[in-house]
Amino acid sequence: MKTILIADIYGKTPALLSLAKSLSGEFELLDPYGGEMLNFADEAHAYEYFIEHQGIEHYATSIEHYLRNITEPVSIVAFSVGAAALWQVSNALSSGQIKSTYCFYGSQIRHYPTLTPTIPMTLIFPKMEAHFSVPALIEQLATTTNVTIEQSVYLHGFMNECSVNFDPKGMQHYLSFIQSRAEN
Repeated sequence: MKTILIADIYGKTPALLSLAKSLSGEFELLDPYGGEMLNFADEAHAYEYFIEHQGIEHYATSIEHYLRNITEPVSIVAFSVGAAALWQVSNALSSGQIKSTYCFYGSQIRHYPTLTPTIPMTLIFPKMEAHFSVPALIEQLATTTNVTIEQSVYLHGFMNECSVNFDPKGMQHYLSFIQSRAEN
């Protein structure tokens, strides 16, 4: 089954392509910059660029348009703002071709806690966030239909080599987590 990766504010990077190749099978990459590989000095520059040139609403619309046109079964792996953008449109998507989603540290999900996805979603939150209580959000989302939640022991960005919070052990753990579910 094909995997669609939805990038964070860094967009397409060598690190994300490497992560994608660690997953079995074909993959496609959706990113906020139309496939252009940008090289940000740090997270603050990436965030500023994303807000100025894209924004979460536009990114969500792009993701929805793309996913409405898929014709084969897919699994989705989304990161940070990509996870939050997917969450924003998750109640408007057909569950037919989307077999699973794994959304890593989508902190902006907190702004839309009442959405009910029509697709199966596994939300993987970091152990903490500076701007809100992760346990409170998890509690708020706990009974949401089609949603499974896990709180990791890692920090926001642990799957991204570009992040100061990158954790190779955490990344490997969750790559195995995804692979084990793909085999079932």
